[in-house]
Amino acid sequence: MTKPATPFLAALQATTEGRASLADLITATAELGAAGEKGQAIQLYKIWIAFNPGHPQLFIAWFNCSALQSETGDPAGAIESLNGALANNPDFYPAYINLGGLLERTGAVDQGIQQWQTMIGRLAAITGPSIEHKLTAIKQIGRVLIDNRRSAVAEAWLRQALEIRPDQRDVLEQFIAQRLVQCKWPVIEAWEGVDRAILMKGVSPCRWPPTPTTPCYSWPPPNAMSRSPSTSGPMRPTPTDGPPRST
Repeated sequence: MTKPATPFLAALQATTEGRASLADLITATAELGAAGEKGQAIQLYKIWIAFNPGHPQLFIAWFNCSALQSETGDPAGAIESLNGALANNPDFYPAYINLGGLLERTGAVDQGIQQWQTMIGRLAAITGPSIEHKLTAIKQIGRVLIDNRRSAVAEAWLRQALEIRPDQRDVLEQFIAQRLVQCKWPVIEAWEGVDRAILMKGVSPCRWPPTPTTPCYSWPPPNAMSRSPSTSGPMRPTPTDGPPRST
């Protein structure tokens, strides 16, 4: 009597026979992950990617694979997968955010900053999502620069964030803190679009004065770099996703 195929083998067979859509892949890997088989889920993503090199949403498979690789302690693999996602879709901004964070955590701080700068440079359209992506990248750059005691450059990036959205309390506090660290005077110096009243919101009496080793706020929130801030699970294909292209 033939034993029933395991979920992994069933998904593998569907993939190699060209029957597994991207949605099928994501469902199968989510089930494997929930069962504690993240290694098999990663393997399935890699095989599906190899069998579907021309899929229009291949970058989603790369991105989800990178998230699993990060969770299983394989930053080098996650970096490779994020590079694959960007090679497939250079305008897929969450990949830049995560790639910059991975590079930073593996010691390549300047390379991480470069990824966020590259993403900012590609955000030409002024839309709600593009502004959020841009602010996320700028905050990441500012945080890393502060962590590495590069206060003058950090101040310049934080100023950009405030020019986009002045009412960010966390950014205001860090901006004022960096001016204090550099002994800049006056500490509260308004400019067009950001007046003194707004900047004063960055002065928190219970935390005064901020120090370079004890920031007023820490952003982004913990684990914010593990995935795009707009996703809370595996990224899924859009409704236009069609059947995979077999090789």
